[in-house]
Amino acid sequence: MKPDLDAIKEQVQIFDPGLKPDDYAFQAAVILMAAASVTGPYVERISCFTKYHPTLVAEISQRMREAGLWTDDWIEYQHWCGELGDLSFMMDVMVAEGSLMARRGEDGKWGYWIRPLQ
Repeated sequence: MKPDLDAIKEQVQIFDPGLKPDDYAFQAAVILMAAASVTGPYVERISCFTKYHPTLVAEISQRMREAGLWTDDWIEYQHWCGELGDLSFMMDVMVAEGSLMARRGEDGKWGYWIRPLQ
C-alpha cells in the first residue's frame, strides 16, 4: 500500500519536529518522500500529489538531478535505509533546498558539501 500525503507529512514531522508545514525544508522533505514512495521523479505527478506549486517542485527536481540523486526515471534513496538513514535523508533534503551539494564517490558513498553562495 502506497502512503498517502498525510502519512508522508507525519513522517517528515517525526524526522524533524521543529519543521512547520509552510517551511521550505518541510516541503522539500515531503517532495522527496513522495517522489521516492509514490510518484517517481516526475514534476507534474509530484505537484499533483503534494498540491505544491509546479515551480517549487521543478526547482527541487533540478537540484536533485544536478546532484545525480534523481534521473529521468530513477530516484536514489537506498542510502536512506542504512545505518545513517535519517541523517542521509535530511542531507538530501538540504540538497533539495539548495544549501548542500552532493556527489557519489568512486567508493559508491555519497559525499556532501556546502553549496557556494551565488
